[in-house]
Formats: sequence, C-alpha cells, structure tokens
Amino acid sequence: MKAASRQRAERYRRALLGILGRPLTARDGVREPRLVRAEKRLGLALPSALRDYYLLAGAAAENREHNRLFAPEELVVEEDRLLFMEENQGVVTWGAALGRGPRADPVVWQRVNGDRPQWYSEELTFSAFILSNLAWQRGLPERTPRR
Repeated sequence: MKAASRQRAERYRRALLGILGRPLTARDGVREPRLVRAEKRLGLALPSALRDYYLLAGAAAENREHNRLFAPEELVVEEDRLLFMEENQGVVTWGAALGRGPRADPVVWQRVNGDRPQWYSEELTFSAFILSNLAWQRGLPERTPRR
C-alpha cells in the first residue's frame, strides 16, 4: 500500500471510530479481488480514495443504513461519473467525477433522478463526502470541512 493510501486509511479509521462508535474489523472491508474484478469490468482503476475506503470499510453494514453504498459489483459509470451510492428511495445517486479535478480523491456529484436528471456538485472530495454522509446519517454533526 502506498504512503498516501496508508495515511488516508488511518484518517478513515480514526474518523469512522467516532462516527460508528466502534473500531473497524476485517469483516468491514471489501476484499481486494472484488475490487480488481470491478475495475476490470469497468475498464478503469478506481480512484484511490474510493478504493482505500472500500478496502477498509466498504462492507460495513452502516454503509447501507440510509443511503446505500454500492457493492463493487454494482459500481457503474454514467455520464463521466463513477456511481457509487444511492439515496434510500432512489431519488438521488452520487458519483465521483472522472477526468475532472483530482483523480486520487475526485469531487462528488449528486444526480437528482427523474424525467430530466440533473447533476450538482457536492463541493466535497470523495474522502470528505463519505465521512460527512455517514455522520449525517447517524445524526452526528458534519465532521469534514468543505474543500
């Protein structure tokens, strides 16, 4: 694991301890082969911030308490965005911008689904968004600053 990924994983681990109220276990992470298969199917390498999160906590049940983090097998690319999460009623989908801004930790976009879906920037990178979203879902104050 690269130094940047190790540092990001440690930031995730510390933040998630406060958000989830428990330490992460090995069962909370997605195994590497599933991510490799998803990357092969999608024809792209996952942004490292997303990949690091999946490896550490992508299988944690808390990722599906309200808004639903997609399993690696459900990841899809649409409109130059890697879709990774859906609101509990399917009204909103979130995607990481591909080809724009920082590739390692891309900006997250919200798509309001409907007859004419529209995209809006969350103005947060994936690593900030995922922690902020989990904190919000659990009724905690937002823990990550806007970028």
